Amino acid sequence: MALAKASFKRSFKSKGKHKPVASGAAPAVVTGAAASGGGGGGGGGGGGGARSAWRPDLDCSGAVAVPEDMPEDALPQAPRKGKHNYTVYARGLEGPRIEVQLKNKCFYLKKSGGDPIKGSKVVSWAKLGSIALAWDEATKRTAWYSFAL
Repeated sequence: MALAKASFKRSFKSKGKHKPVASGAAPAVVTGAAASGGGGGGGGGGGGGARSAWRPDLDCSGAVAVPEDMPEDALPQAPRKGKHNYTVYARGLEGPRIEVQLKNKCFYLKKSGGDPIKGSKVVSWAKLGSIALAWDEATKRTAWYSFAL
């Protein structure tokens, strides 16, 4: 007795999100999970809907905004090139460097002021409770203020 092979081919039919609008009728408003792209499946974006949903933590260029409570020394020193990270320097290229990762909400210690960095190179804002406390810890590990002007 031969068993029929099951077909796992997905159909490419519309899931009801993009229905044609009859002439003279107002377009339907899509709400909920369908408006943000379906919500199903990780990484793939969901059901083929629009992937550029508005998010309040992004500015108009798509870059993550710098939090208002960021310490003054950790603010960008030049116009940012990337959307999620930027690097601050204590004194030119020979001093310590700390990368501010806005999307991951942490400081990454790139280069110390002398001795190698002991312990983890990542200082999380959430783990220490605030951005100011995390910045203090990051500057202690890199000997930041011994190089600051």
